[in-house]
Amino acid sequence: MPVGFVHGFLTLSEQAEVHDKTSGFWSKSCERMLRWDDPEPMLAEKDASAPLLAEAVAAGEVFA
Repeated sequence: MPVGFVHGFLTLSEQAEVHDKTSGFWSKSCERMLRWDDPEPMLAEKDASAPLLAEAVAAGEVFA
């Protein structure tokens, strides 16, 4: 993904190992976070109309 894009991940197991490729060294002063439950997310129309996980599973679009 391009530099500066917000991203996240979901782990369905009790333990996971995440590898993240970066373009430079990590620095706490450069780290930014967003709450997952933000009441006013700024979503693209495409993302706002996306199905919930349970709906995608029921439709056979993802495996859970």
